[in-house]
Formats: sequence, structure tokens, C-alpha cells
Amino acid sequence: MRKASPETKVTKYRTWKAGKQWLFGASLVAASLLVMNTQAFADDSNQVGSEATSTLVASTPGESSTTPEGSKEVTAATNEAIVAPSSHNPVGPQVNADTSKDEETKANLYTTNNTWNDYNKDTEFQTPQPVTIHYEAKNSDDYYAAWIWKDSKENEKGRWEKLIKEGNKHTLKVNAEIGVGAFNYILVKNADISNVRDFGSQNDSKKVTGDMTAPVSVYTPTDIYHNENDGWYSQFANVQTKEFDQRYGYTDKQVDEKGQVTIVGQNGQLGASFDDKGNATFNVWAPTANAVSVNIYQSTDENAPLLKTIELKRGKNYDRNDHTKNTIGLWSVTVKSEELGQGTFANIAYDYKLTIPRAFFIQKTEEWKESDQEKGKWYKVGDQYVNSAGASKEKSDKLSSNASKEDISKFYVGSDQTVTIQDPYSIATVRNGKRSVLVAKSAIGGEVQQTNNVRVSSKTQMSVMEMDVRDFTIDPHSGISDQNKGNFLGVVEEGTKDTRTGQKTGLDYLKYLGVKYVQMMPLYDFQTVPELDQNDPKNNSISTEFSADDQQNWGYDPKNYNVPEGSYSTNPADPVNRIKELKEMVQKLHDAGINVVMDVVYNHLYDGQNNPFEYTVPGYYYAINHDGKMNNDVGVGNAIRSNSEMMRQYIVNSVVHWIKEYGMDGFRFDAMSDLDVTTLNAIREAINKIDGKIVTYGEGWDSMGKYLYKDGDKPTSVSHAKETPEVGHFDSIGRDAIAGSHYDNGNPPGFVNETSEYKDGKVSVLADSLLGGHHRSFQDASQQLNYVEVHDGMTLSDLLKHYNQTDKDNAIIHQNRSELATAMSGLSQGIHFFQHGQEFLREKAGAHNTYNAGDEKNKIDWELTSKNVDVVNFMKSLLTLRTNESLWHLKDYEAEIFKKMKITNAQKGSGIITFELQEDNGDKYLVVFNNNTDSQNKQLILGDTNSTNWYYGRQDNFTEFKNTDGNRGKINETNDFTNAYIVTTNSKNLYNKIGQMNGQKTITMDHLSATVLYIPKAVEVAKLTPKADVTYIDQEGKKLVIPADQGVSYLKVGFNDPNSKFGYEVSGIATTSDQQLGHTKNVLTKTSDGIQTVTKYYIAVDKATGQVVSVAQPTSFINGTPQSTDANIEWKEVTEAAPAELNVSQDSGEATEESPKESERPSEGSTVGNNFEQGESVTQKTTVTVTSQVDFPKSQSTKPEEKLKLTAKSHQKAVKREVKHQEKQLKLERKTAKKMAKKGHAYAWGNKHYFAFDGAVLHLGKNKHWFR
Repeated sequence: MRKASPETKVTKYRTWKAGKQWLFGASLVAASLLVMNTQAFADDSNQVGSEATSTLVASTPGESSTTPEGSKEVTAATNEAIVAPSSHNPVGPQVNADTSKDEETKANLYTTNNTWNDYNKDTEFQTPQPVTIHYEAKNSDDYYAAWIWKDSKENEKGRWEKLIKEGNKHTLKVNAEIGVGAFNYILVKNADISNVRDFGSQNDSKKVTGDMTAPVSVYTPTDIYHNENDGWYSQFANVQTKEFDQRYGYTDKQVDEKGQVTIVGQNGQLGASFDDKGNATFNVWAPTANAVSVNIYQSTDENAPLLKTIELKRGKNYDRNDHTKNTIGLWSVTVKSEELGQGTFANIAYDYKLTIPRAFFIQKTEEWKESDQEKGKWYKVGDQYVNSAGASKEKSDKLSSNASKEDISKFYVGSDQTVTIQDPYSIATVRNGKRSVLVAKSAIGGEVQQTNNVRVSSKTQMSVMEMDVRDFTIDPHSGISDQNKGNFLGVVEEGTKDTRTGQKTGLDYLKYLGVKYVQMMPLYDFQTVPELDQNDPKNNSISTEFSADDQQNWGYDPKNYNVPEGSYSTNPADPVNRIKELKEMVQKLHDAGINVVMDVVYNHLYDGQNNPFEYTVPGYYYAINHDGKMNNDVGVGNAIRSNSEMMRQYIVNSVVHWIKEYGMDGFRFDAMSDLDVTTLNAIREAINKIDGKIVTYGEGWDSMGKYLYKDGDKPTSVSHAKETPEVGHFDSIGRDAIAGSHYDNGNPPGFVNETSEYKDGKVSVLADSLLGGHHRSFQDASQQLNYVEVHDGMTLSDLLKHYNQTDKDNAIIHQNRSELATAMSGLSQGIHFFQHGQEFLREKAGAHNTYNAGDEKNKIDWELTSKNVDVVNFMKSLLTLRTNESLWHLKDYEAEIFKKMKITNAQKGSGIITFELQEDNGDKYLVVFNNNTDSQNKQLILGDTNSTNWYYGRQDNFTEFKNTDGNRGKINETNDFTNAYIVTTNSKNLYNKIGQMNGQKTITMDHLSATVLYIPKAVEVAKLTPKADVTYIDQEGKKLVIPADQGVSYLKVGFNDPNSKFGYEVSGIATTSDQQLGHTKNVLTKTSDGIQTVTKYYIAVDKATGQVVSVAQPTSFINGTPQSTDANIEWKEVTEAAPAELNVSQDSGEATEESPKESERPSEGSTVGNNFEQGESVTQKTTVTVTSQVDFPKSQSTKPEEKLKLTAKSHQKAVKREVKHQEKQLKLERKTAKKMAKKGHAYAWGNKHYFAFDGAVLHLGKNKHWFR
């Protein structure tokens, strides 16, 4: 949104086009019941003029009607919350003056009892509604009377009526006679009213007003306010009350529980529609109109001649309880297909002509003038009154700020106004949007489908890139075809390359970057860009800044909300073309795996006067302040009144239309806090019936939406975030903490700058932002949207040069600072947002908001992707991590964030921020942001020997932000960064280590760097426990036990391998130096949620001989590989299946029918173990036995519980090989073997003996000793 400041929203003017002033003044007077402390009326014993037809209505505060609700007999007054102008409530919009709480308090200070007169049962609207005159005096001792005339035929000359007094407030209600359109009055203080029919010359000096004129309406009551304290005066035709909505509201469609749109209105849907025979029905909601007709044109040409005019008829059914049947505010007509004159289901151009009483069109606005001394600077002159109906005429109809209240009162009275306007419910228009077009459903193509785009289940999973259709496609070097430059189709043209660099652009670039969500600046029909002929060369010519009638504008000047913008189509003159091409764009983005978030600006329209809302129900749709002026919280002069029934319904149905027809995946609400909480929740309710994964977020600035409090409603602001839990909010606090404010509001520069309070006393604010907006008003982290660059602020690159002037002369420092800011925003919990161009240091010469600054300043310069390839690839790496790693998708503060995320350093004055993210499996991330304040060395060294317990150990006196593990963080017990895996970083000294373990105890990070490390849990090693006892039987059959204090030469190592979790590629954009990320294979392109646990096997080998040796148990591992402390020894990896160095066979060791063949036996002197319990030891007295948890394949025998047997044949062979003196021993061996075999433990092979243990085979050598 174009605005002064999200925090301050200073009211001001600005230029939309050269020589065109934004219509700021447009505010409403004929809009709403003034929220004021209005006195209820009662019979007065001193009342005079009892013969007059004007009467005082007797009631008491809080009186309720006995008429059943919903009856066609109109009920009496209802109490509503209001705010009064008084000496304690200054007039004029209270922009940035009050907090939300203050506004809520104001709303509760006052109540009113507003009474409407009964309708005739035939709903012909002949009964005049009351006019109430309010006067607030300085002195509560005075009384006031009104001299009234022309309120009836009998009262042409005048009579006295005394105002009802309550303190210093005085009121008089006047009911005019049928047929009276206006009457006159004079207010007099302490008047002599003894002669009811004589004004009396003695009262001339007591007049507080001159001759005032009061309009009378048959549609709504009128309230007129005077204030003696400050001369304040205003009028209200009460179209902005709940009573107005209850009387006139009409419900046309709803979303059912299956997510389908159902027409429920008795007269059909609002707008124009075909039935199945080609007949056209036109429905327009215009409850204050005296007459409505539809103009049918001969073709859809922009200036086609009129074909015919057909009158619409007002509905007769009045049902305040069921608005699907309530048609008294609805005008309708059905026109036969043949009467349309252009063929069945042909495109029909049309608009409406409405005749409405003048008083409803009068708007009270602020009058501004441009400074003579300083062009472009505006100052407020005062208030002015504008007839909005006059905006469609050549000569404006308004009163200047110096007009008297007598002149102002007359300005409301006059002949009915006739206006012609397009349908607010249009889904298609002629070129430039001045006429609506009725199109058949079959003509606009099918609905956009979800294909390869995956919608997120939580907004915390989002990384969304903001872009603009024209900016993205208009660059002459983009490689996009001329016919598609500046258009919807240019966004999705494939195979495009920059004509200077040959590098990818457009859609191919988005896919390379890894974008999954794009937020597209307005796609609907907007006002200020002319929709030219398709062959006009201006369509894709590059406009300079503020050139007249250029084609560039971001579109925050809405005209037709449900119609695509024509200047983005290849043929604006074809009403269907723009619809089909927008659908094609969204569909192709979906096919490319990219979701589309639509930027919607329901908070205001470009022209606050000449627009389809104001001209169908003038004064109803626009918000006003308590003084009657149009609300200007947004800074553009006319805020939509979202808390009205029909505007709320319109917004909800519009959102549904863009979802159902165009497949939109989300909505960003411009100036969202000018919309009320109930409306946003109604939007969510409808969306959730369709697909709850469609996202909603917006600008929830607390400075907006103050008009809502007087009606008892609340804005969708950050302060009320918990009341809209499914809606996210742009977080300016986090933005300021990281990069700094984009506005001159006194806030300090952000953390990444040379000097910043966020590195010192305000560091906890930054820490809370990293934690997803903790300590703010959010329900959870899914409501915090993190950003450092957005369209209506400075670019990040410009902002950082603004705060750090020396960066202008040092490109590397500036690049690093920009990357640090980008990373801090991107790696915070919550929603991640960035603007296209942020990732390649786009600049705009310090311009703040370039919404209409021309193509030259706004176009995407695709050459920058090559010039700043390092920054592009760093963003690509961040997006890969942010999009795919669930630890950056945490939502609930207590259940997720505080359990899994830990700020391990945010010490005041350090310039160092670190945090950890804990995996369930014991692994963790360590993220380090380095803007070191150390004047001696800006680099950061972690794992320093001076701080063996803490990975950040600069000074002990940094005591801020302590956590349960201390205040400097532990990486492991020895503070060893050897196994820290570098996931991504912009620290140039680590580029050759990205995708690898650090490999050394300390790690050094450059100044202004952001580094993401992955720390696997400690390596799991299967080993022999030292000094385990071994039991065996000697040659005499004696049982012996000896201690085994053996070394280790064989290891089984289990570890979590980061290489299975992360993947890397070289840059897809050409690089020229190893100082550019992606020059080697170090651009992160894959991140998995899980990680593979890898098992590897190692033997200790003498480097000189290659022989297996026994060594002490290793204590150091790098990515699972044991590290030897002896330079002569190395650990060599072997395969599980056949560790050749050990010459071990794959014998299963389990019993079979026959003993294994000799070729399957282990060779002499080799040993191997399997599946030993942790710490169990097996060895032999005279030889070193090597053991490990090697998983040998098991026997596939299906025989149950087979016992180990020695066959006769095999035994005979063994006997033949034995010498005589071994016969005794052989008997012993056979005896022992049988005994052991029964237990499934052992077998013998000749004079080579083996020990069987749960599938493992141990060779004992020639000493014939049996183990058990």
C-alpha cells in the first residue's frame, strides 16, 4: 500500500501521475449516525406549539419495542455505541493520536437511542424519517429553542419548539409532513417563546445560528450537530447504522460446508448473470435510490452507442430476520435474450443509471493546498464539502473551508442527483473499466487448478517473494517476447535469458531460486494506467519517472475489484482476454510448483467519489470519523467501511471469487487494520470451507481503523491479533530490530548496522523476533511475518547505505551486511517474506515508495543477478533450508518453540546472536549472526581454547539472556567444532567447507556473516570393554579365567550423516571467483527433514606394513571416521560384507544338516565376532582376538531350532589328520563339542577349533582351547 508510514500513517497528499492530484479530500457526511451522547426524548411540561404537525417523540433511554423482531411493523429505537464531539473530543481525524485502548474507551463513553419512523406496509417509502437537531452549549444553565418553518403545509411561516435539555446538551426531533423534502430553522439561546407563532424582535440578538436548512429523507433519519464550544457543525444521513443494515441488507450467495458457492438470495446474485437460456438478470443494491435503470450498449467497444435503457424495479419483500428474502433495498430486472440484441450468451456491455436524493452525496473532506514555496508539499487549509455526484461532471460542486454553516446546510438540499456508473459486482469490463460486461461462464475458460503447487499447512512454512507483473517483465534485456512484456503471459514465458549476460530470467529464474510462493502486487483493475490499444508502442516502452500517462503503476488505486487489470493483457479491448490470460498465468505458475498470493486493497478505492460503491449507495460504503469527515487513517482519503453488512459481504464474496475462479493460494490485505476483526474472520470462515491451507496476512498497523471503535468493532490490527488467529501480520518491530526503520520516526538503526541499540539495550527485542514474535500480541508464530524489504519502503540495499555511509565505498562490506540482514529475517520463526530484487541488491537511488515512479526506476534489471550472484545463491540456500526444514516451521510458543529453540547468546554489547534448534534425535542446528563489536578482531572464533565449556566465550561479564544451560551455549562437552557441518554461510573463509564437517576444533566466521551449522549427536561406537574377564578350558579340561586388557583394532561406528540430509550444486548462474557462492559445489539445493544413520566399519592399520594392529579406543571422529593420535596408524574403512583385510568368510555360524565346507571356514589366525552385548569381551590367551558387532547374514534354514551336529564323514577326515598323541585330546574335543553343540554353541574342525556364539564364528588357532 502507498502510505506514509506503517507506524504513523501521516495524512498527506501525493501525486499519482504528473499533473494529477490524488483525490484525498473525499470524505463522507451523508454516511453515518454520528457517534454522540444523544439525549432520548420525553414529554416536556413546558412544550409549546402543540398544534404543529412536528412532534416530539416520547421515549426513555434504553426503551425497547414491544413489536416482535422481524415484523414488517418497524421497531422503535435500538441502543448503539457512539462517540460524541465535545470539548473533550477534538474534532478532525485523530490520526496517530490515540492508542487502540483509548479508542475503545471513547466508544463506551456514549450511547444513543435513535428512532426510525414506521414504513408503510406497502414499502412505498412515503413516510419521512425524523430529523434530529443536536446542540452542545458552553453553559449548562442556558436553554435553547428552535424557530421552525416549512416542515408542513400549515407551518409555512414558523413556530417555536423548545429543545430537550440534559446538562449542556440539547436535542429536538422533528417529523416533517409527507411530501416535505426540507425545512428551515433558527436556534436561539434563552429565547422568549411566549408567542408560539411569533419570532419576536427581542430574540434577534439571541440567535446562535442564521437561517439553517435541514433535508428530509424517506429512507433514513437525519442528524444535525452544532457545537458552541468550537463552532463544529455537521450533518448525517444515517446510512451507517446497524438499523440501516437490518432494514435493507440482502444476502445473495454463501459458501456451503463442501466449499461450493450457493446462490441463496430470493432474487438471485448481485450483479448481472445469465440463466441457462441466455436471459440476463440485473440486480443492484441501492436502497436510497428513487429510480434505477440499466443501459445496454451495442457492443463492448469502450465508447459503443447506447442500445436501450431498461428500468429496474425495487423489491417489495421486507424481512429483517432473513436477508436472503429481504429485497426492499434491491432493484432487479430480467431481460430476455432476444431483447439484449446481440445473440445468445454474447458479451453484453452495460452500466446503471441511478437517481438519488442530493443529501446522500455530500461528503465532508479535508481541504489541502500545495505549497507555493516547495512543490510537492501540501498543507491542510480546513474542511470542505463536496457533492460526490458532481465528480462525474465537468464542473465540481463543492464548498470551500470558509463557508458558513448556513451555506453548508443549504448545500445538502437540492434536486435529486442522477449518476451513471459500472456495476460494483462486475467480473468483466470494457477497456478502461467504465462499463461492465456480462460474460457467459463458458466464455472465460475453466477454473484454475492446483497441480504441482503445494499449499502449506501452516504459514510458518512459507517463504514468499513479492513481485509486480510489469516490473518483472518489462526490461528490454529480459529476453521476454515483445508482445508479452509488461503482461500476465510474460511472467510465465519459459526459456528466457538476459540478452547481455545469457543468464536465466523470468519464470526460469524463479524456479532456479526455489520460490514456492509469490505475492503479486494488485492484479485487479486499477485506475491510473490507461489501457491502450494492443498495438500501441507505449505498452512496452520504458517510461521515465513521473511521466504523464505512462503504463507503470503498482495498482494500489482500485477501480473494479473483481476484474483483472486490462493493461496486463495482450488485448484490453476484449473483455474476456484479460480473464483468460490471468488464468493462464496462475495455472502455469501452479504447474511450476509456485503458489500465488494476491495483494488486495479492499481498504480504499482510487476515486472516493466517482466509483460504483459511492454512486449506488452514497455515504454507505466509506468510513467517517466522529466529526463527519471521511476517515483518512490510510493516508489516501477514503477508507472503506468494512463493518457494514454489505461491504463485509462484498469483500468475502470477492475473495471467494478469486479463489474459485483464479485458484489463488492466499491473500495479502493492504492496510488490513482498516478492516474489522469480524470481516477477517468471516473471510477465514469462507476460506476454510474451501481449503484451510489458503493463507491470509496483511498490514495490521495499530494506527488505522479507528473509525471502528465508535461502532463497537475492532480493527484487524496487531493489538487484536489474537482475535484473528489465522491471519498474519507484517512485523515492523522485527524489521526495525534487524535492518532499521524505513521512516524518520526516531527509531534507531537495526542490529546489522555499524551502530545500533539493538546490539545493546534493545537486543532482547531482536531475540523475541527470532522466536516468532514472542512477547508481542500474537497467538503464535504463524502470525509474525518477518521482512526487511517491501514495496512501500526503501530497498534493503538503499536503507543500509543510508544508515552506513561508508558502505557506499566498500562493496564487500555492503554485500555482507545485506546478506546478514536477509539471513536474520529469513531464519526467524514465523512467516518469511522478501521483495524481488532484495536477493541481488536492487537499488532505487534511496527512493522510498516508487508506486508510480516509472519503469526506469521500477523494472527488474536482470543483469544484477550476474553482478551479485553470491547474494542470489545465498538467498537460494536460505530458501532451500527455510522451505524444507520443519525446525523453521515451529508455531506454538510453549509446545514447540520454547522446547526446540534456544537463544544461546544475545548479550548486550556483543554484537553476537546465536541460537540452537534441537532435533528429536539429538542432532541440532547452531545459527550464528556475527556483527562483532570487538574493535580488535571483527571475526568470530568459536571453540576457542580459552572457553572450554562454552562455544561463545568472549567475556564473562556478558550476563544477558541466560538459559538453562548457561548464557553462552554448549556445542558439546569439549567445545569441539570438529564435527560441525557447515550447512550454509556468507562467511567467505568457509566457502570451501560448505557441505562438509569443519574438521578442526575451532571455527572462524567473518564479520557481518550469518552461518548455519548442523551438529550431529555424538558418534556411537561398538567396542570391547577393556579388562573384561575371559573364561576358557585348557588342554586338561580345566576351567581358567584371565583378565583381558586388550587394545582395539576393529570398530563398528554408527553416526548421523549430514550428507544424507543436505545436498549441494554449483551455481546455475555463471560465477567468476571462488569468493562467489556456487563457484564450487556449495549452493544448498536439498534439505530433508530426516537424516540417515550410517554404520561403518574400520580397522586400525600400520601405515608402513599394512598389518592390522591393536590400538587404544579412539576418542575423536570426523563424520564417523575415527581419528588416530599416532601418525603411524590409520583407521581404514572396510565393508561389512567382506572385510578383506581380515580375510573373514561370511559363515553364518548357525547349525545346518551338514558342517560347513572347508572353503567356508575362516582361515587360521583370523577371528570375528557378532552381536555381542555392549561391553562384552571375548578373547584368547595366546593370540589377540579382534571382535566387533559385524552383522553376518543368517542361515536361511527353515528347520526349527536345529542343533549343531558333527557328521561322521567330516569327523573321520579330522581323525586321519591327527597324530597318535592327539587321540586323547580329540576324544576330549569330541566330547566337549557334543556338549557344546547341544547348547548351540560350538563345533570342531580337525585341529582347528571354532567357537559359535549367536551366529558368529571365532577361530581359536591350534591350541585346542574351548571357549564358552
